Amino acid sequence: MENHRIVDIVRTLVQGKKLIIILTALVAISAIVYSLVTPKYWKSNTTFMINSSSGGLDIDLPGNIGSLLGSAGLGDLLGGSTDETDFLNIINSRQFSEHLIKKYDLISYYEIEEADSLMAIDKALRKISKMIKASFNEKSKLLAISVESKDKELSRDICLYIRLRSTELKKQKDSKKNEIEYNFFKQRMEEYNLRLENLLVMVKEFQEEYNILNMEEQAKAIISNYGTVITQASTINIQADIMTSQYGDDFPEVRMIQMQKELINKEIKSLETNDKSKDKYIIGLELMPEIANKYASLLVEKEIIEKTLVSFYPIYEASRFSHIKDNELITVLDEPRLAGLRTKPKRALIVVISTFLGFLISSFLAFFWYSKSEAEKKEWLGLWKLFWGKK
Repeated sequence: MENHRIVDIVRTLVQGKKLIIILTALVAISAIVYSLVTPKYWKSNTTFMINSSSGGLDIDLPGNIGSLLGSAGLGDLLGGSTDETDFLNIINSRQFSEHLIKKYDLISYYEIEEADSLMAIDKALRKISKMIKASFNEKSKLLAISVESKDKELSRDICLYIRLRSTELKKQKDSKKNEIEYNFFKQRMEEYNLRLENLLVMVKEFQEEYNILNMEEQAKAIISNYGTVITQASTINIQADIMTSQYGDDFPEVRMIQMQKELINKEIKSLETNDKSKDKYIIGLELMPEIANKYASLLVEKEIIEKTLVSFYPIYEASRFSHIKDNELITVLDEPRLAGLRTKPKRALIVVISTFLGFLISSFLAFFWYSKSEAEKKEWLGLWKLFWGKK
């Protein structure tokens, strides 16, 4: 590589000052003409926040259910998503974009001339993605929509329509989700109520079949009665054995005590086997464990259903309220308006950058050309002609 002193570089640039001035002027004039000819673009914006109570069922679930779901909430359990994501998905969806293209005749706006309507729509879809921007700011919790076009009124109208239409579609989605949630909880409530009714019928039938009024009190009474009878039987057995050994079986008092002994044994057998001919509310001791287990099982299941209903009813009521309520989905902070300043072209910036680049390129060309000897210049001219097929 050749080493050039700064003074040599400056001398070469001075020699090629005409070339530098002419090329730089041409580039600057071209940049000015381009910035004047290029269409002006105008941007309209709108920002809004989503009301916190707008998205489905907004309640704390009782007991372990709430701890299991954590911060996800019931909406995520049933297949929900965040409100911000819903809005962005709606705005960025192909169906929504196609609706905008047809409503505002953007095919004509983009000057797309295609006989095939599907191809024209696809080309417009590519362009509209650059025209419309939607974003969500995590810090401010604001959704922003911006539309940039060559018509300031068109930008404002599309921006406003996107917000209104996306809000309408979001409400429809939320309404459908709330309806699904409500129907789900309503069906569950009906199932729980039906199970409780069936259990109450089963408990009633069980009580009627085994003559149960109060299982615990009846069991205490039966056991107390049984203990008393057993005590009496033991006493009479001892007396009967003593009198029989002293007086023999034919003694009148021995016969009397033997009759008492038989009557008490019948009473014991009655208590053990539930002889209903005496008292239908006395349960046989041999059946008591089985009856107690069945009855306790019914009562436990009944208690579970009742507690489930107590916990589940607030959820059902909240779901019903969410289904019928009609609240404002969003709070608008900035309405779209007609833009006062264009967003592009930035004429001054285009002219300054283009002029600077033109100066750099022309300076490089001037230095390259005027730093060569006459022989080298002829060689370069020969290569240039050869490139274009000239001799």
